[in-house]
Amino acid sequence: MFLTSAVICSVWILVAANEAPSVRVEPPSAVVDVGNPVEFNCSATGYPAPRIEWTRGRGQVMPGDAIIDNGVLRFRAASVQHEGQYLCTAVNVVGSDRQTATVRVRSG
Repeated sequence: MFLTSAVICSVWILVAANEAPSVRVEPPSAVVDVGNPVEFNCSATGYPAPRIEWTRGRGQVMPGDAIIDNGVLRFRAASVQHEGQYLCTAVNVVGSDRQTATVRVRSG
């Protein structure tokens, strides 16, 4: 008498597909009085997780009092120098995406 045994083994491999970034900026624009705070939140999806960066539009230098932390761009006290466009860019190995935030400052 011959005894045979069979072993059936299943192996599942989870492979994550790379995905280009997709950016969302909230709010997309803000109108604020001089001296009041203003902030924009930039979030991005994608795989691998994208790196988020804020820059100023039209080649302008980012104001020195800009606070950038964990995707948030903040000005504690808005002034006329803050008026304009800011770009949130997300980059990973697959590609990049960006959205614009616009600040308008009311004086007086």
